[in-house]
Amino acid sequence: MNFKNAKVPKMPGAVPAVFKLGVLGALGVYGVANSLYNVDGGHRAIVFNRLVGVKDKVYPEGTHLMLPWFERPVIYDVRARPHLVESTSGSRDLQMVKIGLRVLTRPVADQLPTIYRTLGENYNERVLPSIIHETLKAVVAQYNASQLITQREAVSREIRKILTERAAYFNIALDDVSITSLTFGKEFTAAIEAKQVAAQEAERAKFIVEKAEQDKKSAVIRAQVWIDPHVCLDCGVMVSCNPQLSCLEPSYLHQFRILLIDVFQYFLLLPQESGLSFSIIWELSVLPSYNIVTFSGRQGEAKSAQLIGQAIANNPAFITLRKIEAAREIAHTISNSANKVYLNADDLLLNLQEMNLETSKK
Repeated sequence: MNFKNAKVPKMPGAVPAVFKLGVLGALGVYGVANSLYNVDGGHRAIVFNRLVGVKDKVYPEGTHLMLPWFERPVIYDVRARPHLVESTSGSRDLQMVKIGLRVLTRPVADQLPTIYRTLGENYNERVLPSIIHETLKAVVAQYNASQLITQREAVSREIRKILTERAAYFNIALDDVSITSLTFGKEFTAAIEAKQVAAQEAERAKFIVEKAEQDKKSAVIRAQVWIDPHVCLDCGVMVSCNPQLSCLEPSYLHQFRILLIDVFQYFLLLPQESGLSFSIIWELSVLPSYNIVTFSGRQGEAKSAQLIGQAIANNPAFITLRKIEAAREIAHTISNSANKVYLNADDLLLNLQEMNLETSKK
């Protein structure tokens, strides 16, 4: 077939009009879609124009107009954002300190065009690490390692002051500066632990020495009581026995000496520097005929001794209380011993001493 002489049919006039209308509509939709932009909450926008450059106006939150293709919006987040930076610095006493710092920063909204011209959109990565490291090294070098711990608030305040001044030069606002971590070298940490252990060992040794001195004094007092009934104590207590005690049986005298030792140990607990003067008249229920034993201080008064003696005589349960305390101490000593045997008290007939064996006369 010969197509050289073939004629193309003419299109109707309505088709070109519809095509043109569709092209214009597409261009209009494209222009409207690209002439509007939204600024979300907590953000600000600046506009870059291809003809005049960056405009000085800062656009707030909301929907705004722009010229498509000629203008382009640049949106900044003006909310405070945290940045964590760690730096290793040397203190004044040449100790290496690893310090972690958290800062809350935000751009100054009115200076966004200047920030875009000088620093760009990633201003935080360009400015903050360098000024934070420099500030930390400058401040830490002014303090000793111990002062960094004891004066932590002052160190944080000084770091914040310097960082605020440095960041303001770049139109960046600092809302908060906090020290998150403070770590010293292994050698310094080991030295601190050794010092604390040595201090605790010294306190323990001091306690052992004081305990040994008290045990020594108690042993001396016990020895003096067994040797001489007239005993002078270092704490200023004079013990004088009733002459009637010389005619007592050895068993009663043994009980009396044991009771004296308990009373001496009680007096040793009184503070020597308190200036107290005391005189006590003790009535022994274990002795026949209610013999009286007198304990008097160097500066005691007879009237005070008489009143106190009468008060103790009116309360016979005091000696029973002393027996209970002595039994409790014995039980505690036996419980701590590895060699012990538990026996039934009823089979041992331990309560015979409490029985009244005297026959009643009719």
